[in-house]
Amino acid sequence: MAEKRIRYTEEMVGYDHPTKDDTLNRLTNEEHSSDGTHNIPNTGLKILDTNDSHYLLISPGSDLTGDRTLTIFTGDGSRGIVIGADTNIVITGKVTAPGGSGNVFIGSNAGDDEVGDNKLYIDNSNTATPLIHGDFAGNILTINGDLVVTGSATATPGDGSVSQAKLKSTTQTQSHDIDSGTSYRFTLTGGQYCFLPTAKGESNQIILGNYGTYTGGALLTSYATSIVLSNKHGSAAQFGYVIHRYIQASGEVYWIFILRDKITKVNIGISACADHPCFGSSQDPEAESHMFGDYDQEKYEIIVINPSPEEVLELEKKTTPTKSVVEVIEESYEVDDTIESDWPSIPVTVGLPNDYEEKQMGEMITPIKKIIPKPSYVRTAKLKLKEEI
Repeated sequence: MAEKRIRYTEEMVGYDHPTKDDTLNRLTNEEHSSDGTHNIPNTGLKILDTNDSHYLLISPGSDLTGDRTLTIFTGDGSRGIVIGADTNIVITGKVTAPGGSGNVFIGSNAGDDEVGDNKLYIDNSNTATPLIHGDFAGNILTINGDLVVTGSATATPGDGSVSQAKLKSTTQTQSHDIDSGTSYRFTLTGGQYCFLPTAKGESNQIILGNYGTYTGGALLTSYATSIVLSNKHGSAAQFGYVIHRYIQASGEVYWIFILRDKITKVNIGISACADHPCFGSSQDPEAESHMFGDYDQEKYEIIVINPSPEEVLELEKKTTPTKSVVEVIEESYEVDDTIESDWPSIPVTVGLPNDYEEKQMGEMITPIKKIIPKPSYVRTAKLKLKEEI
């Protein structure tokens, strides 16, 4: 900034001199605009503190491509925007900063009594249960009220603990071709966390329970949850379908297992859900690497597909009260044998701790997580839409 003070070698000349420059009003002439605004050099504006001992310097932080306006509306009353040495950020109706550090308070007197660190309060009053409360250190956000979502929402749970009150449920859908006069056991993902399954058949020849020769295999030596469907048709194989809901605290990876004939490439069975087959039962991904009890490596192949959340949403959009995800896959999709996708490498939830039911509402639960090894006989792929004929 150029020197504005009058030097001893200069004359003190006032406004409107006919031949000499105005030195007396030089500072105000340059710094004040005719529209009443005041020009402050970009080195900043210094404001003395409350005891005149130090300056607060307000300076620009970026280059502008044009004139910009910052307007602050306070309403008819005192307001405070507090950014203190304690690193709190406060947009509130009070003019004194709260205790703690790393906090963000928005609203009239929000967080008035908070003395801790790294907290978020959004409310219009001093309350211990604000509309929105956050803990930056623990990455926890709490909404004290109803949450309304007007558009679609996809939730990806973190790797850490979940609240007992926030355990959710999800569904597994399965299909399997059942030979005439035989039965098939569907093993249900979720194990001890399962609700009662529902089932249907390709025709009324599919019935619940054993019939004829049971081909579902012997029960495992560890606990398993299952349902048996039978085909009483005299000559034709027919599909049976099962849907069940189970408690879930996971969903890191969506799993589609397809049992397919090696020669004809015809689908024999499909399972689709947001958890690995060992979830909720043995919790051992090597002992329960799939859900197909009749798997014969000589005749069949197992293909695993892990669709993205967006691809899962597209599948679910095509379901109806009478058509499940596996039926959508059978009807509209086929395996893309030209693509071998990556096997999931992140730890996924295989169960909940034994004491999860003893937890009080709001208490944290740490799910049991494991990395799922890829079986040597399993192939990964992608789904693609069937070509219209």
